Amino acid sequence: MVTRRNFLRFSGVAATAVIAAACGTAQTMPTDEPEMEEKEAPQAAAEEAPAKELQKLSIHSYGGPAIVERYETTLTAFNEQFAGEYEASPVITAFAEYNPKLLSQLAADVPPDVFNMWAQFKSDYVERGIVLDVTDRIKASETANLDHFLQPMQDAMAYKGRLWGTAQDFNGTVIYLNLSIFQNAGMDAPSENWSMDEYRDTAKRLVDRDNGIFGSRNLVNTTGSDNFAVMWNYGQHFWVDDEQSKSLVNSPASVEMYNTFQDMAYADRSVPSPAEPQGEGQTFREGYYAIWDAWGNEPFHLNRVHEGNVPFDWKFQTYPAGPMDQKHFSQGHLWSLAAAHENPDVAWVLAEWAGGIEGWRQWVSLGQGQPLPVADRGLWEQYYDFLPADKAAAQTDFMLERMYGGLAFNFQYWPTYGDCSGIMSEAHQSIFGESPGEVKSTLDDAAQRMDAILEEYKNRS
Repeated sequence: MVTRRNFLRFSGVAATAVIAAACGTAQTMPTDEPEMEEKEAPQAAAEEAPAKELQKLSIHSYGGPAIVERYETTLTAFNEQFAGEYEASPVITAFAEYNPKLLSQLAADVPPDVFNMWAQFKSDYVERGIVLDVTDRIKASETANLDHFLQPMQDAMAYKGRLWGTAQDFNGTVIYLNLSIFQNAGMDAPSENWSMDEYRDTAKRLVDRDNGIFGSRNLVNTTGSDNFAVMWNYGQHFWVDDEQSKSLVNSPASVEMYNTFQDMAYADRSVPSPAEPQGEGQTFREGYYAIWDAWGNEPFHLNRVHEGNVPFDWKFQTYPAGPMDQKHFSQGHLWSLAAAHENPDVAWVLAEWAGGIEGWRQWVSLGQGQPLPVADRGLWEQYYDFLPADKAAAQTDFMLERMYGGLAFNFQYWPTYGDCSGIMSEAHQSIFGESPGEVKSTLDDAAQRMDAILEEYKNRS
């Protein structure tokens, strides 16, 4: 168990006093006693074991009032199923405050019962020893075992051969096409095996400056998700090597990738930049991009923004193939337990249900677009039931047979990702800024700084 003192020494996080929900001790049901004579009944009643204590549990995540309502509705099903034994309630924190608060709770040895562990922090938390290994629990569970979930979600649960939580959600990035823009330009939609050259040419041809329409969003001007997918497709690597000992952001493949998108921004002007910014309110959801990148649950947001009447036609599309591959980024968050939890057996009841197939039937029934990690086609069909039947079937086929049938990889963040992302954010500000910097020298500087972080972490570990 990691003590508060050791946790703080390792992480450098300043702990604050936080009150966590109390968990009682589980009790066993009393054994049956033989019948007594009637005159002894009052005494027997007095000597019976007390009623089993209700275990109150909390599940911690992030969001706003709508998320609170979603969790309360879902947990009603849990509370009904386990009435008299367990009672669960949500603790929802604002997005920006969630992880700092969680770390403070863990540092102060007052961990939540069950918490949403982001994919970005899994490796770091495991290396620190602050999250519980639940491998044996998942393998023994009928409702949360790996067979219920997509292979990339199974990969998301794992780190160094062990499992660290149940399925909180799973999402991958997808390319979307605004088919109405293609039709207005007299162009056919590209095939699913299109190349980066075709992508760039298509984006350039679909620009309509008079109407504020861009050919595409900038796929690599982000410190994660799409950037990782495109970088892999160019060079079959990410920002650092597999041993986490050397940065690869200045590799020839990475330089080629960034040069391509810098040219799209400033030469083609097919993606927004300070030289050609997008107008306020002219987003991809309003129909101002011919090609855009978004998460797999984007159809829900499109539908919500337009109150069920999206004014343009659209479809899923693969990422354009790079010189080396054609993959999509995906990641999964987990319902996890703290290694320091005083009664993990009790907390596990909630983690198992919320991240198991029973809980996922409840999440899907809400119809609010929470990203799906499940392999059950019936749940995917229910998930898309707000779409016309033909489009719902096409989307289900794409996600299960194409996206999670081989296109998507689960991205494994490394422990120093947070520090490295700050460096790449600065590099992007230079490459895609007011006065665009030279790509190779900018990436050489970023790589040198990352190498120092990787070396420092190696020495510290």
